[in-house]
Amino acid sequence: MEELILFSIVNTIFILKKRNQSISTYFSFLWNIAFCFFLYQLYVVTQVSYLLYASGFCYIAIVVALIFPNWQFRLFLLASDFSVNVRLLSLRILARKKESDDLLEKIVVLLNLTERYNQALFWSKKLLVLKKTTKTLNHTLYSLLRLQKYQEANETVDEILVTNHNNNYFLSIKADILFHLKEFEESITYYDRLLEFKPNSPEILYNKGKAYAFLEEFIKAEMCYKESLSANPLFIPAYTSLIKLYLKLNLKDNAAKVLEDIKNAVPNMSKELKKEISSLYGELDQIS
Repeated sequence: MEELILFSIVNTIFILKKRNQSISTYFSFLWNIAFCFFLYQLYVVTQVSYLLYASGFCYIAIVVALIFPNWQFRLFLLASDFSVNVRLLSLRILARKKESDDLLEKIVVLLNLTERYNQALFWSKKLLVLKKTTKTLNHTLYSLLRLQKYQEANETVDEILVTNHNNNYFLSIKADILFHLKEFEESITYYDRLLEFKPNSPEILYNKGKAYAFLEEFIKAEMCYKESLSANPLFIPAYTSLIKLYLKLNLKDNAAKVLEDIKNAVPNMSKELKKEISSLYGELDQIS
């Protein structure tokens, strides 16, 4: 009788929490329940208390797993977070006793990894006093970008580019920073430099088109968006930006054509994209 009551409780929880699960998941669940009942029956026969504890523990674990399906992962995250905090504390104590570039760099890396960018920036400044290299400057740059401090990030990337003139990664960051600072003409010069190394990059062509659009050089923006789509016919941001450009210019037929193109190119759209396309169709209908 007890087994039937327990099974009914857990089965109800399973149905409520796992309605859309496959039949194999359900059989796995039944196997776990059967194992609990097997341990309980062994306890009834042998009267060994450890078997009762084991059965109870398994049963509770099944219920917890059904109600909180990611509990194991959450425990892992808590343990990881605790471990990182302990390590950070120990590194800080050591750094206060004797500052070394190695210790400070470890602190900065850990703080950036745990998204504590303001603290990372504080320790980065100390690190740069002792050791100013591309690597340590990049730690500072990473924190500044996450904090959206683009003016300071611009100064930092300039320092890096002094010794890394043709590094695509830092040139790309420089171009994007200038875009955020609304220095569109200068950002275009950096996108052009990047295109010398990657002439068919849809992302770079698209970003260059956005800069031209902000400068209201619409023909050049249109050309960049089209080149981006030629490089990658599935690059959705270029489609939507091109449609918005045509809508802004009241070019209804052009916008309608690109809307059809994106529907053909991406038949299985995400919910977000479907919503955006629906909104663009609404704007299209408003054009006389």
